Amino acid sequence: MLPQALLSANVGLDDVEVVPRYLGPRDEPWLRALLDLYASFEGQQRAALRERLAEPLVGRAPKAPLRVARHVLDRLTRAKLRGPVSSEAARAAVFGRAAQDPEGALGAAAAELALDPDALSELLFADLASAERVGALPAGLSPLALAQNANLALASSLLQRAQAVRVQAFGNARALVRHAQLLGLICVARRLDSGVELDISGPFSLFRHTLIYGKRLASLIPRALWCERFELEAQVALRPGAGLVTFRLGTGDPLPAGRELDRYDSEVERRFARDFAKLASDWDLVREPEPLALSSGGLLFPDFALVHRRDAGRRVLLEIAGFWTAEYLRDKLARLRDAKVGRILLCVDERRACRDEELPEGAELVPFRRKVDAARVLARIEERDDRLGDA
Repeated sequence: MLPQALLSANVGLDDVEVVPRYLGPRDEPWLRALLDLYASFEGQQRAALRERLAEPLVGRAPKAPLRVARHVLDRLTRAKLRGPVSSEAARAAVFGRAAQDPEGALGAAAAELALDPDALSELLFADLASAERVGALPAGLSPLALAQNANLALASSLLQRAQAVRVQAFGNARALVRHAQLLGLICVARRLDSGVELDISGPFSLFRHTLIYGKRLASLIPRALWCERFELEAQVALRPGAGLVTFRLGTGDPLPAGRELDRYDSEVERRFARDFAKLASDWDLVREPEPLALSSGGLLFPDFALVHRRDAGRRVLLEIAGFWTAEYLRDKLARLRDAKVGRILLCVDERRACRDEELPEGAELVPFRRKVDAARVLARIEERDDRLGDA
């Protein structure tokens, strides 16, 4: 989280809407100069770098954005001298001998620890902030990437101060919803025509643990950026006790998406998707189709939808339940019944017993062990289609 003063210096207000001062292409010349400066101080004490940064850069840099970029680079290049023993152990060895032999304490301790005296001397206070070293820049860090990371720090700091957040996400929204649920965020999910809407309580609506909750809330941003399209609106308190202002974030804002999330929850799903794509030339396998609305107000995200390429009306939902408890399977079946969808194919590890009467209407059971047989799935859906056609 950016310090309060640094955040305030990098946002403006348009009536009651906060406007972050994002970095962009115009800032890349001075960002390049800043990157080169940090690279030239690699391995040196950070105090020396701070002294140099008190002087102007080669390119003219706006003061407030420069401080944000420095904040990000300080975090990315944080490094402490590491040795075979900790600084605490080094001090204990040296100071323990200093009372009897002040002049020979360093040499004696170095011999005991099997270290060079100069190396031991350097380790003594290496854990103090004043002795912190400048680490190497991340490989491939460009001015554009630095600008995007600074923008992410700005947006995340605003979101960490939110009282309420609403996110509308379209395409690849399942990972976003799952991430919110896994982190324990207090949220309500609703289905939209072609996506989902999340209403999330922010940290300032809680009584405690606001920093931890705020960080979890900010971690939604990289997930949302992997959606095909998203719109986020948050009610933010820029400082404790201040009135709420609106912060908006959406597709197209200059932020880094972060690492791509795994498209599959398990190796069983990954292997089935690969095998079915090779085998079923007439069928499209849709990963994470549109969520299903439940009467309870929640959402159910099917694993796959199998859609015929020449007849979109021929559509089958497919769920894979692998190594799960009996309670999980019962809950899955109850949610499928509640969704009142069309045809469902339920692939269940054969080591988990499941009686036919437990299946929701229209569901069919395909047992498997270790991997789902794609050929068996294809035969099942085409066999029933053939029967219905004959009828």
